[in-house]
Amino acid sequence: MAKIKLIFTGGTIMSTVEDKKINVSENTKFTLIEKSGYNQNDFIISTPLNKLSENFILDDIMTIFHEVSISQDEDIDGIIILHGTDTLAYTSAYISLLTQKCKKKIIFVSSNYPLSDNRANGIINFTTAIKIIKEEKFIPAVYVAYKNSHENFVGIHLASRLLEPAAYSDCYNSPIGYRYAKFIDNKFEFENTTINLCNYEFQFNVQFNKKCLYITPYTGLDYDMLKSINFDFVVHNLYHSGTANSNTIDNKFSVLNFIDYCNKKNKPIYFCNIQKRECYYDSFCNMFKTNTKFLYDILPNTAIAKINIAYNLLDEKYRELFINSNIAGEFLN
Repeated sequence: MAKIKLIFTGGTIMSTVEDKKINVSENTKFTLIEKSGYNQNDFIISTPLNKLSENFILDDIMTIFHEVSISQDEDIDGIIILHGTDTLAYTSAYISLLTQKCKKKIIFVSSNYPLSDNRANGIINFTTAIKIIKEEKFIPAVYVAYKNSHENFVGIHLASRLLEPAAYSDCYNSPIGYRYAKFIDNKFEFENTTINLCNYEFQFNVQFNKKCLYITPYTGLDYDMLKSINFDFVVHNLYHSGTANSNTIDNKFSVLNFIDYCNKKNKPIYFCNIQKRECYYDSFCNMFKTNTKFLYDILPNTAIAKINIAYNLLDEKYRELFINSNIAGEFLN
């Protein structure tokens, strides 16, 4: 078979259940291989991390990126990253944006339950990832292979277009119309394979020093309480209609007041979760009149990764080029 590198990082797919607690175990990576019908000698195995993904910090993402980077020039046909489900949409977004001009196919694989649970989808996700590496129609890029429990196929998603699961759900999807492919009846069906990429190759630093404040709006959000937080730049999510409270009757609840504060403090603020369209709600139009930046047609989890990379890992003169360029197919247009 094709020579494949497995990068184990922890998560449910490497976990066992003991005393009603789920936690990572070093031995479960061999369980995955054996239950999938393969042998350890079929793979090159690396374990740079072994923790539950909710405990990841940005340094851990850079550890994974370093392992991916050195693997690009190894004599292998592809890379599978075994990862937890909780932060899958975040780590995969970072890796897709950091790994430019992939030489290898990189597939993230997770499991919704420990492998000892009959409901677990880890095995089918893993075996599908191996098939992706073998299938010549897949170009080198960063993908996520994930089977939702209510579906009879494995969804194949570009990592930069992976939606976070809804509340009380362990299902992963792409936005409607943007799933790359699916694996069904032992064959691949390709759906949206369009990826327009920037040709410029950026050089990244290795340290996250500047602080990102991420804001999700909710009814009654008091922006004044955020002003005491030490941050360098802001990524602000919006409601599903691309809106936030811009009523000027009570300033502390108005995003306009917070935008003004950020401008006076010279702290850039970026808004995401908004599509380009012909008309917008009045509340958004009020925001549009301010000195702020909008990230159109990009998912919030990918927007966080992109702005964090731009302000921490790039020289300032390349920042806007990186933000405005389609690095990994993240722009949904």
